Amino acid sequence: MGKVKYQQKDLTGMTFSYWTVLGEAERYQQVDGHTSPRVLVLKCRCGTVRSALAANVLRSRNKSCGCLQKETASAVTRQRWEKFRQLK
Repeated sequence: MGKVKYQQKDLTGMTFSYWTVLGEAERYQQVDGHTSPRVLVLKCRCGTVRSALAANVLRSRNKSCGCLQKETASAVTRQRWEKFRQLK
């Protein structure tokens, strides 16, 4: 009995964290006969276009192109400086 093939949901236009799905990259046949993993073409809120494994995006392992980390670090630094200024 072979694997059951099913139609995967079209994610185009959906948003996951900072990513918006533009489409799906073309899959290819691997040497061992399996198809490649599902890869999505994504656009970040800041405008960067990248591709990432669908599994990582759907499980929130990949939330942005890196701009989220920069925003978070900048906000933390700002808060620390405000506390430092209040101590003076």
